[in-house]
Amino acid sequence: AIDREKYEIVAITGNSMGWYLSLAAGGALSLEDGARLVNGMGQTMTEHGVGGQVVYPSVNEEWTASSKRQKAIDDALSMVGDVTISTSIHLGGMHVFAGGDRGIRHLMAQLPKDGVFPLRLRGHSAFHSAQLDHIVPMAKAAFSSDMFSQPDVPLIDGQGNIWPHFSTDTHALYDYTLGRQISGTYDFTRAVQVAAKEYAPDVFIVLGPGGTMGAPTAQSLIKMDWRGLTGKSDFQKRNAETPLILSMGREDQRLLVTK
Repeated sequence: AIDREKYEIVAITGNSMGWYLSLAAGGALSLEDGARLVNGMGQTMTEHGVGGQVVYPSVNEEWTASSKRQKAIDDALSMVGDVTISTSIHLGGMHVFAGGDRGIRHLMAQLPKDGVFPLRLRGHSAFHSAQLDHIVPMAKAAFSSDMFSQPDVPLIDGQGNIWPHFSTDTHALYDYTLGRQISGTYDFTRAVQVAAKEYAPDVFIVLGPGGTMGAPTAQSLIKMDWRGLTGKSDFQKRNAETPLILSMGREDQRLLVTK
C-alpha cells in the first residue's frame, strides 16, 4: 500500500513475530509461505511453549533513561536466586523479560508497581529465550530451507545483522530464523539503530497493526541521539512538523504514506 513513487524502501525490520512479516514483506519468503510460517509457529508456541513474558520500562515519561526504574530492574534481578529469568527483547525504552512460572511470579512481586507495570503479556510464552530451545527442532522439522530466497530489500534481524538483497546466504537466514531468533534475545532497539546508521532513512514507516511500535522505534532513536532528538516532547513536536516516523495504523499518517 506504500506509494513507491514517493517512498523508496531501503530496508525492512520488525520485532519478534514482525521478523517473519519482514521476511515476507522483503521477498525472502512468498506471502503464502510467510503466512504458513506465522500460523505454524503460532500453533507450535501455543501447544509447546512454556513460561511467559513481563514488560517493565527503563525510561521516564520523556523517554529518556531513568536511573530509578533501572535500579528497580537491577534490584529485582539481583534477588532471583535459582529462578531462571532472561532478557527476551530490548524494545526501545522497555525491557521484556522471559521466565518460567516461578520467574514470572518473582518479577511480578519484586518489580515496584509503576502504573500498569510490571505487565505480564497474556498468552505469551518465554519467547526469545533458552527456555524455548525445544521449539527449534520442531520448527526445522516443520519448515524447509527451500522456502527462503534472496530478499528484494535488505533485512535487519533481531541481532542487528543485515541480510543484503544481493548476497544473502539463504541457508544461514533459515538457520537464524528457526534457531537463534527463537531462543536468543531479540534486540529490536539495535535493529532500529542499525537501520538509522546504515541507511540514513528520511522517515521510518511503522506498518502496524496499530501504532504501538511507534514509541519503541522513537525511543530507540532517542537513545542514539538520532538527528539530535532529546526526548518525547522534542520528538512529538518535530514529528508533527516534518515526520520522522509515520504509523500506517493511524489514519492521518497512513494518508501520507499511501497513494
